[in-house]
This record gives sequence, structure tokens and C-alpha cells, in this order.
Amino acid sequence: MTGGFSPGRTPIRVRASGADDRVWIARAARDVLGSERQAYLGRGLFVVTEFPALVAEFDTAPVGFLAWEIEGEVAETLAIACTERRIGAGTALMVAFHELAANAGCRRLKVITTDTNAGARALYERLGYGIVEVRTGAVDECRRTLKPEIPPDMHDEIEYGRPLEVP
Repeated sequence: MTGGFSPGRTPIRVRASGADDRVWIARAARDVLGSERQAYLGRGLFVVTEFPALVAEFDTAPVGFLAWEIEGEVAETLAIACTERRIGAGTALMVAFHELAANAGCRRLKVITTDTNAGARALYERLGYGIVEVRTGAVDECRRTLKPEIPPDMHDEIEYGRPLEVP
């Protein structure tokens, strides 16, 4: 399955992950993000399968996940990965996460990406996120102190955020 939607095919469906999804989420994180272990300078090293997640499905097959955390009134996307491109899975995951966060009473949304992830940056901006902070050299520091396998072309962390209207 590549490309977009086909007539007669089921649209993207998003659901909460279950215990049975952990293996797939770890494999998808390795395939798309390079590892199920991720690192942000302010958070340190973490494993995406240790957090709650949403799973996007297309024709009943998983095609993406979004690991998240809520602290107070801030809902943070910790990791998002889609194994199929250009079918709307990333957007569907983010929209479902916004709804989850609003229902939890959150007032702000937050996500961190890198300077080289143009696709993610475009998605966040399309969804109304703005740049909160650029942490120059933060990825270099993570590579040096936490995760040496981070690709050498990444250098900066970019934090995006947006307010969230609570229903």
C-alpha cells in the first residue's frame, strides 16, 4: 500500500493502543525513527513503548502511532511515526490527540522535532502550531551524552506549541 486513498478502501481510524500493539510500535519506531529509544535534551532518554499511545489503522492494519504524555494542562506528543506516507495517518493521529487532550482539560499542546524533519514541521504548522523555541545544538548534545546513534546531520531541537480550546 503506497500513495493515497483508493475508492472503496477504509479511511484512517485512530484508536488507543493496547498491550498487543507494543511490539508493532517498537518495530515502527525502529523503522521510521531509527529506534524505540528517543532523546530530547530537556527530557533525556526515553522509550516510546513506555508511554500511552494512539494507533492509526488503514484497512485494519496499523500504519502509525503517536506516543504522548500529559503533565498538568500541557499535552505533549513524544513521538509520532507513520509507516505509510501520504495517506493522512499523521494528521489523523494529531487530530485524535488534540481531542484526547481537550477532553483531559489540557490548555496547551507541545511537540519537539529536529531541524532536519521538514515533513513533521510542515504537519505541525498546518495544524496551527508555532515555533516556541529553537534549541541550537541540542541534538548534538543528545548525540554526545545520550544517544550516539542519532544521525550526524541533525543539530537543533525545535519545540512547537499551540493553545487548545477546552470543550
